Amino acid sequence: MMTDKLAQPLAWTEWSSDAATKALLDDLQANILKGHGRDHTANLFLAFDGYDPDAARLALAGLAAAMPSALDQLVDAQAFKATGAPGRGVLCFVLTAAGYAALGLDAAMPAGAAFRAGMKASGGKLADPASGGWDTPFDGTVHAMLLIADTTPEKVDAAAGRWTGLLGFGGVRVLGMERGRALRREVAGERVGIENFGYVDGRSQPLFLAEDVAEEPKANWNPAFPPRQFLVPDPGGQGSESFGSYFVFRKLEQNVKGFKDREEDLADALGLAGDDRERAGALVVGRFEDGTPVVAAGDPQNQPPPNDFGFDADPDGKLCPFRAHIRKTNPRGDTERRFGAPLADERGHIMARRGITYGEREQDPATGEPTDRPTGGVGLLFMAYMADVENQFEFTQAAWANNPNFVAEGLGIDPVIGQGTNPFATPWRDERSGGETADFDFSGFVTLKGGEYFFAPSLGFLRNLA
Repeated sequence: MMTDKLAQPLAWTEWSSDAATKALLDDLQANILKGHGRDHTANLFLAFDGYDPDAARLALAGLAAAMPSALDQLVDAQAFKATGAPGRGVLCFVLTAAGYAALGLDAAMPAGAAFRAGMKASGGKLADPASGGWDTPFDGTVHAMLLIADTTPEKVDAAAGRWTGLLGFGGVRVLGMERGRALRREVAGERVGIENFGYVDGRSQPLFLAEDVAEEPKANWNPAFPPRQFLVPDPGGQGSESFGSYFVFRKLEQNVKGFKDREEDLADALGLAGDDRERAGALVVGRFEDGTPVVAAGDPQNQPPPNDFGFDADPDGKLCPFRAHIRKTNPRGDTERRFGAPLADERGHIMARRGITYGEREQDPATGEPTDRPTGGVGLLFMAYMADVENQFEFTQAAWANNPNFVAEGLGIDPVIGQGTNPFATPWRDERSGGETADFDFSGFVTLKGGEYFFAPSLGFLRNLA
């Protein structure tokens, strides 16, 4: 059965000899099993209300006919490795519970309780700011989102204009658009993605494809995750190989100047000088800006950013603080070491992140390195796929990132994505220098500007809407 195949990383290259694998990949949307890898995106937020649902369904079926499948994406990526020729652009389409209802598709709606209630209903649990102050269109009702990803902004613009017009014939309205543009830095001869605070981002992704797992070092951390942690049967699908995934979108604005100034203040308070000053930010994030884990080294190593590391040698959080962003959101066994909780349970909360930075930055023309420090207007379009919104996204945000007492009393909230405020002063110490302990609050430099819960249905479901 296909569900058995999803209990371990999927060998996708067996598609030509295994009918079930081919059927799954042909019916699954791109970007779920593996990120699309494009540096330019547009997120079009859509509504169907006030028009004929039949016309809207017909328009969506036409869209689905043009959407590449997971198999198309993987074959294109394989060809790119061999020839360097970029593949086709990627289109991904997701629906909210309100969107299913507006299309008259209640019977095909996934059953997830958080998904059906929507992100606004979880605002208290997540310590989110009041939704009345969110950006448009998130302050209202969104029915769907179309993600367009390609290699240049011109290609994205052309596709956005084309699909806005074609969907409009079916009465599908574009409520708003968010543009993504990847920031990159050269590390060890490679252009790697960074977020707006300047740190390498997206390195510690769960891997669901056996071919990817085989290429990844894994002496200290196992990057392999079962696809069933991210895929669920599509209730509107056409067969036993029809799967989809819950999808979380959050627009997170970053106050770059405030965060970087705070890093400088922390370096001063810890008595760090010269090159050691970079370690202040590394203690907060858990990695240096080049991606070097602070648990592994006291300064940047200018090596390909590793994922094969753990915290077994730092059980008390002295080298990498428990409150550091990457340790808060991926404890790598801290719950087992401290509470005896099964490691499988901790790993079960991990999501497949597919975010991209947004906003205009002043950049060095030679390196592309950001040179300005904006206080707003830039940030992260956080996107993630998962099998259970409550157990994965909501748990990670509420029980880990926002919890000032995880994994020990008085640690404070996640200094990057934690929502709410710290109830007490947060102590920081640089163990390598043996310097002073300083109380610093890093909360408030990332602000939620809106978001929603979606479901990425199977291609067969979408193509049969006509």
